[in-house]
Amino acid sequence: MYRTAKDEDSKNDSIKTGNNPDKIGEDDEIIKVAAIMPNPTSGRFMVRLTKPLNNGNVLLSDVNGKVMEKSRRSGNSLNFDITSQPSGTYFVKIESEGKVFTFKVIKQ
Repeated sequence: MYRTAKDEDSKNDSIKTGNNPDKIGEDDEIIKVAAIMPNPTSGRFMVRLTKPLNNGNVLLSDVNGKVMEKSRRSGNSLNFDITSQPSGTYFVKIESEGKVFTFKVIKQ
């Protein structure tokens, strides 16, 4: 009952939820990543969502799949600190109410 979509105007990633993934109606919700900053990062970064996350599962892993952090979070802003990790590519995976969203962060 969802699909991942791209907002063509703002080029933000989003998750479209609701009873009909092809039609936006009153029962639909759009969860968008408003900002990932800074990206690339030197260690600390923030993910800002347009709709609040409600007790969602958050997983931070490296490119090899090694889990750096696993937690449950709520709110519009998610803060991360990978200062002690080596430079490279990392992934943040957010799961909430059966929906999944994954995005990439680069550490310099």
